[in-house]
Amino acid sequence: MHVSLVEPNWNYEVRAKNWENYMKERYLPIGLLKLGSLYRKMGATVELVRGDGLTLKKPDLVLITSLFTYWWQPVWDSVRTYKTLYLDAKVVVGGVYASIMPEHCKKSGCDEVHVGLMEEAEVLIPAYDLIQDCKFCVIHASRGCIRKCSFCHVHKLEPKPNNCGLSLILF
Repeated sequence: MHVSLVEPNWNYEVRAKNWENYMKERYLPIGLLKLGSLYRKMGATVELVRGDGLTLKKPDLVLITSLFTYWWQPVWDSVRTYKTLYLDAKVVVGGVYASIMPEHCKKSGCDEVHVGLMEEAEVLIPAYDLIQDCKFCVIHASRGCIRKCSFCHVHKLEPKPNNCGLSLILF
């Protein structure tokens, strides 16, 4: 089985020269990298596709991440691309937008919308080797939130608050 992990081409606000590269170098798709570790553990081959890139190998499963709800269009564009190119591949969308607005996300044409975290992947170390020249890793200090602010969805996305302890970013 071959799994393609897709981070859509986000509409980065151009604030400075090379802004997109700046964002890609500093903000990693941790959820996708954890899924990469999970599927490798299950015996699959895995590749990460960021932006407008395409898979190098025909995928059996395409996992597309989503971020903010206002960036839904790049997610739909990725779904359309992969559904058109790989008719037999199952296309699943997960992440923030998918979890907050699953009914809207389903209209993208994907085969499935995953809501919330994938617990099996949460305990794994992300597959940082899928990012070329990655010189750091991210460690969560905590997950979830005890507050239920009306403007925030963290308590819905991560309903079980926990304190993981130390927070480090290693370079």
